[in-house]
Amino acid sequence: MVAGLGAFTAPAFVLPPAVGLSRHTVTDDAMSGTMERGSVVFAKSQPVGDLEVGDIITYRVPTDPRQDLVTRRIVDIRSGLIWTSRDSTGEIDPWTLSFDQQTRDRAVVDIPYAGYVYDAVSRSVKKARNLLPN
Repeated sequence: MVAGLGAFTAPAFVLPPAVGLSRHTVTDDAMSGTMERGSVVFAKSQPVGDLEVGDIITYRVPTDPRQDLVTRRIVDIRSGLIWTSRDSTGEIDPWTLSFDQQTRDRAVVDIPYAGYVYDAVSRSVKKARNLLPN
């Protein structure tokens, strides 16, 4: 069973970056019903001018750049600003995104709950690296 999971997850995490997709783990419940906490989102960098209402994007919250990346749905684009919301509640986020960043990561596909596996493997690899002599 574990070997089978590894055979599936290895290509799922190695191939997307090879074709220009970034990988993000959904870390909150804001997109519940569409993308659950722990899902892995593969995203393609898109010029902001190509984004449309309804697209799902992953970004750093502009009011707190130290916060983890968030994944949200675009609900409005006008006057050089992007408004996003949470699918789980429909609540519009209290910030806007500007067009000053030339590209944004638009979700292409997500794999439900795969982020838990990826994060566990990443932590194990980091611990193993720390045990190796310099």
